[in-house]
Amino acid sequence: MYSSPDPRIQQMLSEYPNTLQTDLQAFIMREKYIVGTKIMPGLWAGFLKSEEGAAWKDVWEGLCKGQETTQTPPVPKSLPVPTSEPTPSQGPLQEDLFGLLAKGLQQRGLQAEVSEDRVRQVVQSEIERYLHEGTFNQAHLLYVQEGSAVPTRVYEGTLPPPAWFARVYKLALCRVNCLLVGPRGCGKTTTGALLAQALDLPFYPLSLNAGVDEGIIQGWLRPSQKGLYFEYQRAQFGKAYSEGGVVLLDEWDAADPNTAIIAHAALSNGHWTIPLMGEDAPPLTRHPDFVVLAAANTHGLGADRVYVGRNQLDGATLDRFAIGTIEVDYDESMERQAYDVRSVDYGQRLRARCRAQSGWIRDVSTRNIAEAHRLLARMPVEEAWYGFYSSWTDHDLARVGAVRDRGKQTVVLE
Repeated sequence: MYSSPDPRIQQMLSEYPNTLQTDLQAFIMREKYIVGTKIMPGLWAGFLKSEEGAAWKDVWEGLCKGQETTQTPPVPKSLPVPTSEPTPSQGPLQEDLFGLLAKGLQQRGLQAEVSEDRVRQVVQSEIERYLHEGTFNQAHLLYVQEGSAVPTRVYEGTLPPPAWFARVYKLALCRVNCLLVGPRGCGKTTTGALLAQALDLPFYPLSLNAGVDEGIIQGWLRPSQKGLYFEYQRAQFGKAYSEGGVVLLDEWDAADPNTAIIAHAALSNGHWTIPLMGEDAPPLTRHPDFVVLAAANTHGLGADRVYVGRNQLDGATLDRFAIGTIEVDYDESMERQAYDVRSVDYGQRLRARCRAQSGWIRDVSTRNIAEAHRLLARMPVEEAWYGFYSSWTDHDLARVGAVRDRGKQTVVLE
């Protein structure tokens, strides 16, 4: 299972099988092709050495270093075609690179013939659009392949799925309860929405904390409008249990332990009895498409020095998620696919410096990088991150090599 940006390949290569679209997208995804230039470094190096690319070189290098620039690069008419033999620093010739791409696609079991010219056309179109618009198409496709079967697209969205999504998806297909345990703002909640889209099921996000009672799981008794008695009102959890859907139990380790215990029967059994429905009401039958995903910052063993508002959950509650527990962290590869390279480079450098400090509780989340990414439309990167340091002392800043300018409202990482 893998994903990649979709630079209008589906329309351009509609005459080829889905396998071609999948493989070609994987080859030219942002991290590997342009930003990281890991697969075809010679192509990009050759372009920067060309007459058209020379004018863009300074702008590109500034972006790679996270620097702001007011220069506007020209849009090339076509990709350069090197005429000299390759050097160790340049890598292979451009023609060889496109040929290797076509050959690689053919060797991966494609039935349709993939020509070098067709590969060149797609890659050239994507580079030119990138230079013109300054960003990649942010639509992403997710394919699932089982054995030798042709990959099937199960998701299309604006964010690439995180690295752990493949295991979450497999657990969901097997209807095993899944618990994501990881730091704040790493994409746990977003994973629930992505999973619902991939499974084509309704999504029910439930935010839990110590102030939320068990009604959010089993429903409530509400005064009736027809007389002086009460009527049962079903909760979204019960609706998903009976009719199908993906339930996200967000902030699961902040839930009142008694509230979590109410869900025990629903999480483990094929039938669920809710006393509030009345003594004559039959048990609910678990729908085949009832999928449960929980998100937590801790393993449910109680508060720690970072997440002080967390509860110790009952052992039986934890056992409902024992097999499906996944420890997650910030997915830096996904961040580079989803957000501006300037915000990502700044945030990831700061994260590494924070984590190098012994005993620190400060960290940089994917959410922080995403918010700074949005601010880049109106301000340089050092200003976009300024508010992040509002509670930092000068000593804290010095420990990570950050210089704050209160007048300009910027923080520069040295």
